[in-house]
Amino acid sequence: MSGFFKSRSSGSGAKAGEEWKGCVYLDTNVANHNSFQPELTADNLMREIRKLVDDEKILSVFEYKVPLHSWQWTNNFMYHSFVVFETDLWWWSIEKNSENITIQRSKNKKDVVLRYRKRKRPVLEWLGEPELIGESKEIGKTNKLMDVFEHIYITNELKRKYQLRYDNCHHFSNRMYDLLTM
Repeated sequence: MSGFFKSRSSGSGAKAGEEWKGCVYLDTNVANHNSFQPELTADNLMREIRKLVDDEKILSVFEYKVPLHSWQWTNNFMYHSFVVFETDLWWWSIEKNSENITIQRSKNKKDVVLRYRKRKRPVLEWLGEPELIGESKEIGKTNKLMDVFEHIYITNELKRKYQLRYDNCHHFSNRMYDLLTM
């Protein structure tokens, strides 16, 4: 498969969750080309996160959408959504595709907004950047970064296969946005 989100294939495998690996692609510094650790299991994720994260407080949360393909003229119906949040130390993005959950961090917000797995995200040509669809400076009960990762672990997000109609990137980003803002 080719294209930006290779997991967005038109085949039935993506729709039914057959490509789901139940792991996390973790990129600890988007600006550094050697900083990713693909395919961490839930237990390995928690072990790695405990090494990386101290007591970071979440300051703001944003939700974005991008077209699935660079040739799209609109992203009203077909789009990928993801969440970006700021802590007192880093900028983070979290998102789901048909293979896994991707978590990225950087000192620069634009790195996690404009890039996905070291590559430029597709954007609507006339817009030039991902479209902001949600923003909150009011953080909910989940106000520490470690709480986010513990939530992913406790709620078994990595066992929730991608389902085009019932558990796709939109559902995941809505859950994460709500977790951080309610």
